[in-house]
Formats: sequence, C-alpha cells, structure tokens
Amino acid sequence: MTTKGYHRYRGRNTRGKVALVIVLVLVLIAAVAYLLTQEYVVYDDEGKAHLELPWFRKEPEKPQPDPAPVPDDVDITREEPQRQKVDAIHAWELPYGCLGGDPGYLLTGREAVAVNVKMYDGSVAYHTAVSLPEGVLTGGNATSRNLQTILDSDCYTVARLACFCDNAYADAMGDRAALCTAEGVLYRDGSGRRWLDPTKPETLRYITDLAEECARLGFDEILLDWFLYPTSGDQTALDLPADRTAVLKDFAQALEKQLPEGTVLSVVLRETPTADSGLTPELLTACFDRVYVMPEADASALPTGYDAATRVVAMTAYAPDSGSYLVTQ
Repeated sequence: MTTKGYHRYRGRNTRGKVALVIVLVLVLIAAVAYLLTQEYVVYDDEGKAHLELPWFRKEPEKPQPDPAPVPDDVDITREEPQRQKVDAIHAWELPYGCLGGDPGYLLTGREAVAVNVKMYDGSVAYHTAVSLPEGVLTGGNATSRNLQTILDSDCYTVARLACFCDNAYADAMGDRAALCTAEGVLYRDGSGRRWLDPTKPETLRYITDLAEECARLGFDEILLDWFLYPTSGDQTALDLPADRTAVLKDFAQALEKQLPEGTVLSVVLRETPTADSGLTPELLTACFDRVYVMPEADASALPTGYDAATRVVAMTAYAPDSGSYLVTQ
C-alpha cells in the first residue's frame, strides 16, 4: 500500500535557487562594469554619449606654434644653382665639312677643338639618330666614324649647335616650331633667315634631343649658338613674350636637365646682352658655365664673380697670349 501523493516527491526544489544566484551574479557584474566604464563615457557636441576605451583613444594633437613673422625689412634672395667648375680653355674650331674625311690631322697639337654639329641653315653635320622631317640635311654614315675619331682623341671636345636661327627645320615644321607673325606667317629676320620659337614644345624637344645625343656620344661641352630672340627685321609683326629672358631661362634649364651629369653647357654671345634679345647678364651667369664672346659683343656687364679667365671665352681669329679663347674659322 502506497501513501497518497508519495510518488510526486523528488526531494528539495533547488532549481529556483540556482537561477536566483545566476541572476544576482549577472546583476553584480553589470553593476561593477557600469562603475568601471563611467570614466570612459564621453559626450559629443550633440550631447550623445558613447564609450571611448583607452586603447582606441587618440592622443590630442599638440598645437603647433605660429611661424615667426618675417620682418618687412629683411631682403629674401633665392640663390641660383652653382655652376660647375671649369678650367681655362684654349680651343680651335674645326672647319666646316671636317667630318667628310678623316679629321685626325686636324687634331695634332690641339688641346681642345669645337665641331659645328648643327648650322644656322638647319643642316646637321653628322649622321644623327634624332628623328628629322624631310628637308633637313644630315651627314652620311661616314660622318659618324669621323666624328668618333675626334671624340676618341685626347682633345677636349665642344659641340657647337645653332639653336633658334634655323631655315630648314622652320620650313619643314611650319607653325609647330617656327617663329611666326601674328597672322601665322613664318617670320624672316633682316637677313632673310627663319627662326624657331623657343616657346613651342617642338622646338625644345628638337634642340634638347640633339644636345643630349651629342653629350652621350662623348662631347665634353655643348655650346649653344644663336640662343636668343631675333632683333632685326620687322619686330612689330611679332607677338613676342613680354619677358623673353624668362622664356630662355626656362628653355636652358629644361635642356640642361636632360644632359648627362658633368656636361658643360655654354652659350655664344653674338651681341651686347639686352632684354630685347632675352639674353641678359643675369641669365648668362645663371644658366651657363661659359660665355663665348664674339668680337662685336660687349661682355663687360657680366659680374666680376663670373671668372673671366675660365668662363669668358674670346672668339677670335688668332690665339691671344692669355685667357680662354676659341680660334674661329
């Protein structure tokens, strides 16, 4: 006989107590977490709270002090890059057509020689790899071998390169490279010669390619001739830049950047420096390692710091007793 209700007894009810303990523990943990995180609660500009834990917190930027004001009476000058050191030069210009035959005999007793690699009529004296339009004359294959004879000698070598006075390239390229009148007609100077426009990218590309090629072939020095704006002819027909010196300076600096390191860059002074031609004393000394002075030009305006013994080269028919010189043909 069983006792009524005995089969329902399973011992003391402990499940409720365990659940109560778990709830209390969770409440305690939540309370502790709440207290610990209160110092990391921050409020934005709109009053909304968000949690910013220390390992995600950005360090506040330190205020930078204001730059010291420059007094009005301080003269700020920007120095031009220093030109590379050069020695005095005693050079002889080799005759036109010297690359048509073996030039070895022309080098005897010479310490330095100049080769006309590009003439003012636009022709190129050697067999160049530079892309040229139809109508520009160049030397044949034999001229490359003869040029190499000069470059392989013990002589210091100068490549004389006519820049902007150029009939052939101006005719071939038209207004893409030529200096034109305001109506678009190719300009002629007082002697009937055409000119390239130094503001046009095609002119810069062409002259730079030739100068760089000569330097990489082995010439020690690049001598830019006819590097100026024309000053003869009908100037009123031209719409020339107001600051021609700035144009020529940009041109020279862009060209020089393409030359191998150590290549001397020089210029021929054909007339007294003026702003009209673009060649000023400041430009000459800032952009060129030497200035070759023709007899009709006056170089007295060059600063005394531009050493005349090494950097100013007299272009003369006879070798003088002192100074740097180029005996011309």
